[in-house]
Amino acid sequence: MKPPAVLDAFDPSLRSGWRTEGGDTKIVINTAFPLLMEFDGAPGYLAETMVMELAMPQEGEQRDLGDYIAEVNAVTAAWARVHQRAE
Repeated sequence: MKPPAVLDAFDPSLRSGWRTEGGDTKIVINTAFPLLMEFDGAPGYLAETMVMELAMPQEGEQRDLGDYIAEVNAVTAAWARVHQRAE
């Protein structure tokens, strides 16, 4: 199952965020963020951005930065292996 995500432009200092519309919550990847433009919206960049949002601690949740980075790295690496096999 793919997480619901949309592309939209907003404050260029923010890479991504969340938006709720009509009861649906979605990850919003910022098309105005300079790194997205630099990588021309590459699939790996989009995947990493979604993984970063999904792994981020929920409000009130305590999480060690090292654990967060390790999870992002592990999931992004797994995505890359699957993506490479699909090519």
